[in-house]
Amino acid sequence: YQGVDRLADSLNLEAIAEDGTPEAFRLNHEDHFFVATQWHPEWHIATDPVSQALFKAFGQATYQYNQNKQAR
Repeated sequence: YQGVDRLADSLNLEAIAEDGTPEAFRLNHEDHFFVATQWHPEWHIATDPVSQALFKAFGQATYQYNQNKQAR
C-alpha cells in the first residue's frame, strides 16, 4: 500500500521487486543527485554492494556539488 504505482516521465526505474513494484528510481537530470529506494540501504551497508554503491554515489555527488559551488 506504500509502493509507487507509476513513475513520472522525469524518473528512471533502477530496481523492481518480484511483484513488479518499483524498488528504486532516480531523476533523469545529470546535474542533480536524486535516488529513491523502497528499502533501507543503510541497514546492511557493511555487507551489501548495492548499498555501498548508493552511498558512494551520494558521497561523490556531494563532493562534486561542493566543488562546483566553490568555483562560482
